[in-house]
Amino acid sequence: ALAAVAAAGVAVAAGSDRSTESEAHSAVERTVREAVYAAVRHRNYRRACRFATARGRRRLLRGFNSSSGPDFPDCPAVIAEEARRLPETVRRLRSSLDVAVLRANATRARVRVAEGVGPFAGRGHLALVRVDGRWRIDNSDLIPYGD
Repeated sequence: ALAAVAAAGVAVAAGSDRSTESEAHSAVERTVREAVYAAVRHRNYRRACRFATARGRRRLLRGFNSSSGPDFPDCPAVIAEEARRLPETVRRLRSSLDVAVLRANATRARVRVAEGVGPFAGRGHLALVRVDGRWRIDNSDLIPYGD
């Protein structure tokens, strides 16, 4: 949940020009970085959750509440618990977040996020969608039973 954020290398829908491609890449990467940093640098878990779609927040709760751990009342509670449980991951994400946009078009994007750079960095993937003109995280393979 905590590492559910990422971006580098974009494939935009046919017919798009380079400036649109670059803008989409930048906007997706900026969104992911802002979401992760809200959680790991600022400990503002409510703000971090606002970078997810309503469906993404429901998936997060369903995924973490379906495991054998405690039941969480909301998205910020999940992220706060993950931050408490994984202090080394938080430390690495604060200092060396690697975001790579794998593909993006006008409405959807797929990104990889990692705790640093290199073959042994912890990695995950995020699916983002555009909602009212803003990129929002909709799913992640970092969520139990996600993507």
